[in-house]
Amino acid sequence: MPYHTTYDLPSIARYQKYVLYGLLANILAILLIFTIPQLIVTVAPGALNPFAATLLPILQIFYLAVAVAVFVSSILLGIKVYHPALGAILAIMTLIPCLGLICLLVLNSQATTILQKNGIRVGLMGARWKDLQTSQRKSDGGPGRNQ
Repeated sequence: MPYHTTYDLPSIARYQKYVLYGLLANILAILLIFTIPQLIVTVAPGALNPFAATLLPILQIFYLAVAVAVFVSSILLGIKVYHPALGAILAIMTLIPCLGLICLLVLNSQATTILQKNGIRVGLMGARWKDLQTSQRKSDGGPGRNQ
């Protein structure tokens, strides 16, 4: 059962997008780390290509930065969607390799449910900003509100 009675929908949508794009960047970084060194032909047997030796640490730093960004955005999303303590626990569990994916799935699922219950369409990479803006105008009594 969610802790909040009202939700900050723009923040939930924003943090959900951060988590989803972070996961996409994480997958890309892992693929690059494992495939680029094998694709670069070595100069001589046993010798490492200087390009590969330079590129691999850069990719590892990129992977670490993406992992930190996903961790922070999962903390922020967890706090907005669940109780702050449960959100922090779920975010910490994202650091555990396989369990982390399940925790991110749970966070994303709850965020999607909240957004959809409030009339915001959610696609593959998160909420649609047009629906979010329309929802805000209706709640503010702006031009989108039916009277």
